[in-house]
Amino acid sequence: MSQLLTSRVLSPSELNDQNFSEMYSLFSDYFHSKEDIFQKDLFKKDWIILLEKKGSKSIKGFTSIGCLDLVQKGKEMSAVYSGDTIIDKNYWKTFELSKRWIQTVLEKCKHPHRPLYWLLLSSGYRTYRFLPTFYKEYYPRYDQETPKKFRNIMNVLAKEIYGASYHQKTGVVQFKRGSSPLLEDMAKVDPGRLNDQHVAFFLEKNPGYVNGDELVCLTEIRNGNYTPAGERMLLR
Repeated sequence: MSQLLTSRVLSPSELNDQNFSEMYSLFSDYFHSKEDIFQKDLFKKDWIILLEKKGSKSIKGFTSIGCLDLVQKGKEMSAVYSGDTIIDKNYWKTFELSKRWIQTVLEKCKHPHRPLYWLLLSSGYRTYRFLPTFYKEYYPRYDQETPKKFRNIMNVLAKEIYGASYHQKTGVVQFKRGSSPLLEDMAKVDPGRLNDQHVAFFLEKNPGYVNGDELVCLTEIRNGNYTPAGERMLLR
């Protein structure tokens, strides 16, 4: 169904009132959300990816992207982090957002001499499943302890971006006022999904997801770390 969608990248300042209205309406179909918090999150980011239906230009999905450069123990690194993200469920099988996302990140945030990490907040198992689908090495994960190197990077980035909302002991971000929990129907987990070890792990690590808690996850965006599905995203 990806052939029915187009995508474009713009800065938050380029959004018009119609764009914002459609985005907020779509997001509210899946999440409990407050308009001021939604808007504040968007304008904290550097880039917005819009998915639009061909012909009508109506918005069927979006994500926001923030880029950050920092130094840890004398070593420079770059990081990308995602904001509110949603795709109309009628287009869940599309690859357009994944394709445009990796293209945008490599173009806007990748530095030739710095490692690039993706700090992903997962408020639901569907988001968490992006990691094993597209990346070989990522954390946390059910089959391996998080190495000290990755744990340190996660802590540094999460504290820098989310401040006191990040709880290092649990690896979870809890926004006191700005959480956007999934709507009840979207938060339900089909018992059959528990046979998926990735899903079961996510639910164990982030039981408060129903209240809007977000699990902090990390992967490195680099050649050699893509699964076959991730490699295909680069070629589309």
